[in-house]
Amino acid sequence: MKAPNEVATESRGPGRVGMLGTLALVLYLPACMSDCFLDRTGIVSDRFRYDCRATIQSADGTRSEVSTDNLMEFAGAEAPIFAAPVETWGPELAREQWLRYLRRVLAERSGDEAFRAVYGAGPWCVVGQAEVAATEVLIANDATGVASESGEPLDVCACGEDCGNPEGVVPLLEVSPTTPEMPYQVDFGSVPVGSPVEREVLVSNSGDGRLCLNPPSIHATSPHPDDFSLVPLSGCEMTPEGLLVLEGAQVCRFRVTFTPRQAGRRSALVPGARGCGDYITLTGVGTAGRLSASPAPACFLPPTPPAACREVPIRIDNMSPAAVSLISTSVSDSGPDRWRFGTLETSGGAPIDLGAGPFALAPGQFVIARVEACGGATAESALRVTHNGMDYGAPGAPTGDVDPGSPLVVRLLPPTSGCTP
Repeated sequence: MKAPNEVATESRGPGRVGMLGTLALVLYLPACMSDCFLDRTGIVSDRFRYDCRATIQSADGTRSEVSTDNLMEFAGAEAPIFAAPVETWGPELAREQWLRYLRRVLAERSGDEAFRAVYGAGPWCVVGQAEVAATEVLIANDATGVASESGEPLDVCACGEDCGNPEGVVPLLEVSPTTPEMPYQVDFGSVPVGSPVEREVLVSNSGDGRLCLNPPSIHATSPHPDDFSLVPLSGCEMTPEGLLVLEGAQVCRFRVTFTPRQAGRRSALVPGARGCGDYITLTGVGTAGRLSASPAPACFLPPTPPAACREVPIRIDNMSPAAVSLISTSVSDSGPDRWRFGTLETSGGAPIDLGAGPFALAPGQFVIARVEACGGATAESALRVTHNGMDYGAPGAPTGDVDPGSPLVVRLLPPTSGCTP
């Protein structure tokens, strides 16, 4: 429903509501009897407006600040009635009803890509307690809403593992290097495929009492466990029960190495607090290497003498900061008297046998593919090099002879074409 129209406001300063907030006089045009409604300012009753906000955390480590306003951007035009007698309303009931509404929106929008981009992939819980501020208002009328609230409030991010702490003593897991928005996510950024990058990670107890953690390791159910490795450095000694116990201000240091095996987003999980189902997320992006071929296209002159073949060496460069694996080579329309693939050689002239396995072409390095055109090579052919990277066009050209993607394709123009090298 549409929010009611506010037509008058009179500030009266702090008053008898005390901690509930600043008093204000607000007049609305449409009617509020025993029900209350939600608009972009909060939950509005006959007497108070309750402004609610909370910090939520997704299981992937995304932490977000939510309020009525930014939550309702995804909630649609209809807001629910919060059915409860006016005299029962207070900050606690407002908090509970708002958390019910928050839970509903998260469930309904969890498949929305725009929503997931802001709030993470879910599932979600509340970090700490939702905040409620109240302002005294005078409501003349309100519009009728739809859909009464039901269900349970959103769960609090907590676990049953108290590590033997007395009541009221709360340990707190802190991870570094992270960001406030993603406090349990270590981001390696963009890393070339096949290139290892190391980062030291610190986990500490910034709260009171004892914090019990699982042993730091790459969890076997991670999306890409083979892209990450972990080695404890200091402060990570296990108890006989297999726990890592951190007293207040104690730190466990371990080193993580990220070596992306493929291009794209890669991630792995490190178990967090014992019994909580928490994870530290390791993430990074693998960047693929890129190849360039020259000459492209390759132009072959008539053989001399006529019975011989004409060879053209085609240089294949890795023009990127990431390694590229060369997997296989082939020439179309091949035959003893037509097109022939000679050898694939390193920059130093050593032969490369791709039959024995892929060849890793390091950043800035090149290989030579030797191709021959013989007397029967009268139709256009192509050199194909299968690899795991990407291709540039011909050097210096926005769009060259080299096709995008794998395999790299270089056109071979026959001696009969009359082309000029």
